[in-house]
Amino acid sequence: MASQLDKRTCGPGRGVGQERMPAAGRSGMRPEWRPAEGSTATPQADPSPKEAPRVSSPDGPPRPATARRGASRQSVLVVQDPQALGEFVTAWEDLAAAALEPNVYFEPWMLQNALKAFGARDNLRVLMVHNHPSGRPDPAGKLALLVPLQPTLSFKQLRVIESWIYPQCGLGAPLVRAPGARESVARLLDWANSEGSGASLLALKRIARGGPLHTLIFQVAVEAGLHPSSTDAAGRGLWRHAEGADSDAALPIGLRRRLRQKEQRLAQRGHLRHRVLQPGDDVGGWIDDFARLVRDSTQAGASLLASDQGRRFFEATIEEALRRGRLILLGLDFDGAPMARRCLLTVGGGAVALETAYEEELAMFSPAELLELHCLRHLHALGLQWMDGGGASTSRLLNEELTVETVVIGGGTDDPVVSGPPPQG
Repeated sequence: MASQLDKRTCGPGRGVGQERMPAAGRSGMRPEWRPAEGSTATPQADPSPKEAPRVSSPDGPPRPATARRGASRQSVLVVQDPQALGEFVTAWEDLAAAALEPNVYFEPWMLQNALKAFGARDNLRVLMVHNHPSGRPDPAGKLALLVPLQPTLSFKQLRVIESWIYPQCGLGAPLVRAPGARESVARLLDWANSEGSGASLLALKRIARGGPLHTLIFQVAVEAGLHPSSTDAAGRGLWRHAEGADSDAALPIGLRRRLRQKEQRLAQRGHLRHRVLQPGDDVGGWIDDFARLVRDSTQAGASLLASDQGRRFFEATIEEALRRGRLILLGLDFDGAPMARRCLLTVGGGAVALETAYEEELAMFSPAELLELHCLRHLHALGLQWMDGGGASTSRLLNEELTVETVVIGGGTDDPVVSGPPPQG
């Protein structure tokens, strides 16, 4: 399929890989905010102290949550119409720039494209917590937290509201504004523990173990009398810049020698070229190279480019990342043909790998590892401090491991199954 970006190029003045940061079920359930066509939407007001959400306690009947909000009043909006998210983009960008843990996958330019590409049948909603120092709910209030959610059923038929993870979404950390993060997380747990959520459990997926958000969620939940737990832990490669060492010197001597030998063997058989997206390059050609490598791969099913909607999302993401100066495309060519490709997105002082593909017929030369080495050299040259290699990372070349897991927090309903209509999707 011909790329929609064939005429897109990396324009002059945009530093490739340089980030441009934005400027600093029961009756009586509280209704979710659903903007009606032609009407002005109103957020859910913060409950008064007499209506404080209640939490489950192992020592007795439900009691009011102890992790309360501070002086800054907050309200919750739950948006089910993706088109209604447009009015919040400016505040959303500001939140992403001030997040306790950066998460490029939930920034507006990525999440909105993902909702368009993958979210049609998942009964999704986007939960937002707004700050209102005046105490008056206002959709224009400063955004304090944002997370996409979907309802589902657990294996015991418990109703669960869980963070939505779309294809190749490496992290599920909610965007939480660093100042006031404790109050915002408490507000999220209050909502999840209320009848308005329609669920017994909140499951936050792909949270970085030991990170500041992971620690904060556990602290706030315990303070509220809840019992958080972790499950579905998975590790992957993470690279951190080592002070005083270049990218090659940080590798074990034996591995460095083997990779150098493979590069030499390739050079003896043909021409090996290391590629980096340059100003004026045809970005559509890079996308076609990815698609060609994926089509011939036994791992095609795990790639964004294995489906039409995935390719559309990939193209839209590359186009917007390029416009923002946050795109890195790297590759290896052998005798003029694509041998390996990687797409990375910059965030903060580092980068995340979105898509990786390589020629399996040249597996004896370890194209994935040679590409990883090329990637580390380039990141080092750019001065970036870390890289999340994603599921396709070659951990032998990376000096740390990132573990992500699902954090589960129990709700405050009396029965194990919340009444109401079954979730769709």
